[in-house]
Amino acid sequence: MQKPQAILFDLDGTLLDSVVHFTAILNELLIDAQKPAVSMDQVRYWVSGGVIAMIQGAFGDDLSLQDQLDLKQHFLRLYDEQLSTVTPYCFQHVLHVLTELTAQGIALGLVTNKHQRFAEKLLDQTDFKSLLTCMVFGDTLAVSKPSPEPLYLACQRLEVVPPQTWFVGDSLVDMQAAKAAGCVAVLARYGYVDHDWQNWPNHAVLQQLVDLLALY
Repeated sequence: MQKPQAILFDLDGTLLDSVVHFTAILNELLIDAQKPAVSMDQVRYWVSGGVIAMIQGAFGDDLSLQDQLDLKQHFLRLYDEQLSTVTPYCFQHVLHVLTELTAQGIALGLVTNKHQRFAEKLLDQTDFKSLLTCMVFGDTLAVSKPSPEPLYLACQRLEVVPPQTWFVGDSLVDMQAAKAAGCVAVLARYGYVDHDWQNWPNHAVLQQLVDLLALY
C-alpha cells in the first residue's frame, strides 16, 4: 500500500473506547425498568448501530417505537451529563500514532456519526484533538455514514482526493462509506467489530492502531 496523503478516522471504537460508559448508562436505564443488567461484551457488538441498536439489544425488540424514542432521549440526557464528569478512554497508542503520522506530513481528519455537541465534549478531554485538521460530525451534513458524502467533505477540506486517502473505522458502515467514496478502507479489528467482519469490504485489517504505521 502506498503512503496516503491523508488518513480519516472514526471516533468510537477506533480512537476512543466508550463501551464502559455506554454500558453504565444502559444498566442505569435497565435498573429503572427492573430488567437484568447487560455486560460490556454484549454492548460492544451493539455500539456501531447507534443508541437505538443499544437500546434494542438491552431491552429486546418488542419495545414500541415511542418507547424506543423515549429511552433514546433518556440515554442521551444521561450521556450528556456523563461527558462533563467522566474522562474518555483512548485505545492504546492513539497519541503516538497520530503524532507520528503528522510528523510524516500526513493530514489527519475525523469522520464520525456522533453529533457535534457530544463529540466535541469528548475531544476536548483528549490529548490528540489538536492533531486533527478536519472534523466532520454526524450532524454536519443531512446524511451520515454509510453515505460517502461526509468523507467527500473531509477530503475537500483537507484538499486531497479520495483514492489517496485512507479511512480507518471499526464498523460495517465505516467500510461501506470508504468503499463508496473511493477511499482505502482500513478496518480497526480491535474496536466494536461484530462476528461478520470477514465479509466487510476492506483493504487492510488492524489488530491494534499502531499496526497502521506498518502498512506503507
